[in-house]
Formats: sequence, structure tokens, C-alpha cells
Amino acid sequence: MLRDAGVNLIAFWGYKHGAERAQLEFIPEDSATFVAAAKQAKLKLRKSTALYIFGEDRPGAIADILAKLAGARINLVAVQAVCGGGGSYGTIAFLPPAAARKAASVLAAA
Repeated sequence: MLRDAGVNLIAFWGYKHGAERAQLEFIPEDSATFVAAAKQAKLKLRKSTALYIFGEDRPGAIADILAKLAGARINLVAVQAVCGGGGSYGTIAFLPPAAARKAASVLAAA
């Protein structure tokens, strides 16, 4: 369904959510294409605000990002991070919508 609609995902994961249910988290490259495909498939959507952060992997890479956000007094809702292989990492930082611009600005200044 998503593939046929041309949806490209940056990240995706799922987990148990109650009895016989699952919650799926999608980070699409193009949210408009994703929303249209999800509506056509009659999926229930819940919008979240997140930043996709990636770079060269090294010890402490994610810790440094989190320290910069904490130093700017930006609270996160959740963080998912993985080593991408080939010396790269990627992380998704979920945060309150009001904090997204400030977080992007803090990280861009680095």
C-alpha cells in the first residue's frame, strides 16, 4: 500500500499496544504523500513532531546531541537511535511542537 503510493520512509518501527493491537511509527520523507496513502488505506494517524538527525558515527555522537538540547533547556518526548553501518548514525528525536524550531536552530549552530 505505501510502496504502491510511492511513499519513501526514513524510519519505521512498531510495538505492541494493548491486547491484539500494534502501534506503528512512521517517519516519511514526504508527509503529504504518506498522509494521502494512509487515508486511502483507512489507517488511523496521530501526528507527532520529530527531528531526523544523522551524521558520522563516533563514540558519544548521540550524547553530544542530547547535551546540546539539554543545555538549551529543550525537553524530548522520546529518542530512537541506530548505527547506520558504514560509519554513520541516525536518530529520531521526538519533541513538543513548540520546541522544534529552537531544537533545529541549536543543532544547526553546532
